[in-house]
Order: sequence, then structure tokens, then C-alpha cells
Amino acid sequence: MLTVAVIILATCSVGAFATHAVGEYFDNRNHENEINSFEECANSGFAVIQTYPLSCTDSFGTTFYQEILN
Repeated sequence: MLTVAVIILATCSVGAFATHAVGEYFDNRNHENEINSFEECANSGFAVIQTYPLSCTDSFGTTFYQEILN
């Protein structure tokens, strides 16, 4: 019975640590070179998708759209 309790406690501890580590990774990503516009995204070398309007997705998964002036 004690062995089962130790195994359960160890499993929960590992799961809690992994969850915390993943959360810290995503919270502390380097935003020094953060992209804020379609032009910055395209000029940074990310692929421009041939949609209307044109779109570009950065490494964080943010999609920017080309501004269309009328």
C-alpha cells in the first residue's frame, strides 16, 4: 500500500513539474524581436501566403495581414 502511495505521489510530482516547466517556457519566450505588422513579418523572412489580403505568420503563430488602402 505504501509503495502505491509513493508511486502516485512521484507521478503527480513529475506531472506538476512538467506542467510548470512548459508554462514557464511559453511565458518567457524571447520577445526582443517581436513582430508587430505584416511588413515586419515579411521583411523578417517569414512566408507570405497568397491570400487576399496577403498574410504572414511569425514564429509565435501570430498572423498578420497586409493593409489594403482604398
